Amino acid sequence: MPLLNEFSNDDLTAYLEKAGVESYYLPFLTKPQLCLILFLKSKNVLLSLLKKQLQIVDSISYSIKYLNNIEDTITTSMTDLKVALLQLEASQQTTALKDYQDKVKVFLSKLALKSGSSQEMAQTNIDSKEDIYTALQTFLLVDKDIQKLLSNLKSFNKQLEQVNLGSSVVKNISIESRNQITSLDLQKNEVSNVSIATNLLSSSSLLSYFTKVPSLIEGVYSPLVSNTLPASEEIYGYPESLAAVSLSNSYPQTVTHDEFKATIDGTSYTIPFPSLAAKSRVYLRASQSSTSFTIPTNSRLYLKITCPVLPNSRLLPEGPLCPIGTLAIDLPSGVQSFSTIASTITTALLAFDTGLVPVQFGFCSEFIVNGSKILMIYGKSDVTQLEIVTPPGEWNNTTGIYTPAYQSAHTALFLSYSKSEPLNTPSYTDLLAVVGTYLPISLVNDKLQITSNLTGSASSLAFTSSISTDIGFTNAVPVTNTIVLKSRGQTLNPTILGLYSGCIYKDTLGNTAVITVLNNALTLSITVPNEQKVQLQIYPDCTFAVQSLLLVIQSIQNHAAQFTDTLGPLIIYPTLQQIEVAKLYLEQLKTTLTTLIANLTYSIKASPLKNIVDSLLTELEQKGLDKLAVSLTQCDLQGFFSGQVNSSSFGLQTMTSMELLNG
Repeated sequence: MPLLNEFSNDDLTAYLEKAGVESYYLPFLTKPQLCLILFLKSKNVLLSLLKKQLQIVDSISYSIKYLNNIEDTITTSMTDLKVALLQLEASQQTTALKDYQDKVKVFLSKLALKSGSSQEMAQTNIDSKEDIYTALQTFLLVDKDIQKLLSNLKSFNKQLEQVNLGSSVVKNISIESRNQITSLDLQKNEVSNVSIATNLLSSSSLLSYFTKVPSLIEGVYSPLVSNTLPASEEIYGYPESLAAVSLSNSYPQTVTHDEFKATIDGTSYTIPFPSLAAKSRVYLRASQSSTSFTIPTNSRLYLKITCPVLPNSRLLPEGPLCPIGTLAIDLPSGVQSFSTIASTITTALLAFDTGLVPVQFGFCSEFIVNGSKILMIYGKSDVTQLEIVTPPGEWNNTTGIYTPAYQSAHTALFLSYSKSEPLNTPSYTDLLAVVGTYLPISLVNDKLQITSNLTGSASSLAFTSSISTDIGFTNAVPVTNTIVLKSRGQTLNPTILGLYSGCIYKDTLGNTAVITVLNNALTLSITVPNEQKVQLQIYPDCTFAVQSLLLVIQSIQNHAAQFTDTLGPLIIYPTLQQIEVAKLYLEQLKTTLTTLIANLTYSIKASPLKNIVDSLLTELEQKGLDKLAVSLTQCDLQGFFSGQVNSSSFGLQTMTSMELLNG
């Protein structure tokens, strides 16, 4: 919640202090979420105390192993040790040293030094009892601090409910304003009208502002930013304006359709493949567009056709026989128009089959649509393959002379020696050429990619059953995880609003995401809907952390009584049963503490909220208000807010920690 525009921070602080509201309470009026940081700092203190208790449990577990360790009287002579040392003194040799060390090992092996494990040096039962007694007292002292801290943490929400800073400040400002009016009334003839107006308008603005400040319990769990917070703004998230993108499967793909259907940004397209006339026909196409062709003299196009009934053979004028299944298409030489060549090839495709029946084996037209000027030859419905082949020739076995046919004209037509694609496996290059006439499509790493023309919420891609779905295209809208915050059309700086990397975004469906602040944009860990603007709430990361940790803290039990009852007998004359019971209890307690420590472990992220709390604690210490600082670090909100000189002005119901806990 921002400060009033009419006041600087210094002016507002001075005015509130004059009204009996100390400066160290002001941050909680504008940022009640600071209480979350206080909770987490106190939780960390609790965590360190629990770790200390765990160390105490470990030390007692060690000492308990030696409760029955009673040292025997030493009967072994130590003369050999002294002799070995004398020899070492005399010779100062390594061998003498080793001899002494060996004798020490022999001597120690005869002493009752071990208990439980042969690898551990034992302590006496008296030392063990003393250590257990000391550890017991230390545990209880630490537990006392824990219970005091726990009472504050467990009553966190109830403490918040006791404080209504907004209404209390309004009361104080009202009192101060009445005092000012009384003073102005007495001096109205001596004070300028401007001064009177300034004072009255200032108090009115402040009262209006703080009347809208929520109670502390409401403010603590409020978002930092939403469509209604700050109250003076209407903040929405505007997704990054991107185009929708859809990718096909990798080439090759099998298809069952002869049309490509797609809806781009609301406009639908039905695209015949490879053209309207050639749907479901095998075809060959030129590699480039051309309105005319330069045909060499004495050249033909040799086209091999595969179908149930083949074209008949033909004896060429120059001598060679064009074999069955291959058509030798004569072309006019010189510069010829597209239509002339297309008509010539179509006419030549009307040929006799092997039964001498005239058959239209295929056609020649434009690839894609009229006007494309890309030459295409396609077969009739039962033709399964077309192929550009090399010219035939004839060997004369008598003379040994080879007579070739006229040269092939395929290069002049921008064709190549190639076969037509199978009907059910279209070329992605050809699909790109056809669909690209209508839609923004590209070839990317053996996949076709379609990108919408528009961006943002108006952008969309949809595909219905056709070649498009056969090869794997799926519906798509722009996908982004980046938003910009705007208010009334103006882009807002997230940091000015108190946002930071790690804050939690929440949408209207309850989905949450961690945000990263980069310049004026927010990057989310989830994608956002394809809408022009989205409603949102953005919380400090600690909001949800505190809610989770509160549940853990509420479950913490006091172990002091059972700890004393179980371990107390060990420091007198414990029985074997009492020792075993204590061992089992300590293992269970160790498991409980370890689990609890793990569940409470949460690091406070660097944030403006943390910085404000750290500065506030420093301010309190510099002013010598150590008691208030301690209240904050122990999450004693009641103690902090009742620490003001005029504490009654906050309307706090003075309650003990136990009363808060018990309701």
